[in-house]
Amino acid sequence: MIMAMHLRGTYKCAKAVWPIFQKQKYGRIVTTSSHLRTIRQLRLLLLVSLKHSALKAVNTTFCAMLLRLQSESAGTAMTMTVWPQEMIDAYKPDYIAPVVGYLTSEVNAETTGQLFEISGGWAAKTRWQRAGGDGFPTNKALAPEDIISKWDVLTSFDDGRATHPTSSAEGMQQIMGNLENKASIAETAVETAKDAGKALKAKL
Repeated sequence: MIMAMHLRGTYKCAKAVWPIFQKQKYGRIVTTSSHLRTIRQLRLLLLVSLKHSALKAVNTTFCAMLLRLQSESAGTAMTMTVWPQEMIDAYKPDYIAPVVGYLTSEVNAETTGQLFEISGGWAAKTRWQRAGGDGFPTNKALAPEDIISKWDVLTSFDDGRATHPTSSAEGMQQIMGNLENKASIAETAVETAKDAGKALKAKL
């Protein structure tokens, strides 16, 4: 039931209106996810996976059709059992609807393929962030020691090189660029000699 509602339900609704959008060359889709998808609540792994799939499923555009996803929390029958009444009141749909209204309006013609978090009267656009990372030569063996020597670089978001990929193409740019990262003949020869030395030492 969870998959039918959270994932297939999103797909079926979008599919139903798509021919209409194609015919009129115009349309708006705003689908909902959950903040659980954003913060990755591992205790609710299935629900998180389905919510994430809902985001990926609508991350596309066609003609003048704009697709957005909102990730919100709400006062529901489930949360009423654990949340105080004051919090339930603050999480009413009344504080979500205005954001949805603007996202679907003709005035907003630029926002597409993006994620917004809306909770308790607070709203914000959310994005992915990736550290600048580092590339290693693709024609020589990569050892754990190589990773250790670059670990601070691989995990730093504060060196001014962090990126915010918004598509698969952007996500692959640095990876594809590293395919040309080749070690020199001298460096390769040194590595080969080291490996041979280690193998000989192991036999002795």
